[in-house]
Amino acid sequence: MKDIYIKIQNQIHKNYETQNHLDESLLFELPEGIEYSIFDLPISYLLNITNNQDFLVESYFKILDRPIDMNSFNILLSKLDNKTTTKEKIIKSLTSSKECKIKNTKLSKR
Repeated sequence: MKDIYIKIQNQIHKNYETQNHLDESLLFELPEGIEYSIFDLPISYLLNITNNQDFLVESYFKILDRPIDMNSFNILLSKLDNKTTTKEKIIKSLTSSKECKIKNTKLSKR
């Protein structure tokens, strides 16, 4: 069963990169991330992502369990790049959102 899950996640990852023409590999849903569920992801996992684009994509997938919309992506990326916001503030905003509460996803403090 785990092999099937890994094959599916690899295909999702490949499709995402193809559709979005990103140069770097994204971290979300790769086999090495299989140990984390969306209900127990350590905050440090997101904070350690160095590329701002990858951070935003990964944060939305892990916190809200969906892709980030382009409008939010562009606004937040600009704020991160211009240092008018921080990753911590974005994480706090996402985790305190109504959408997050409805989906009941959480991050752990580890």
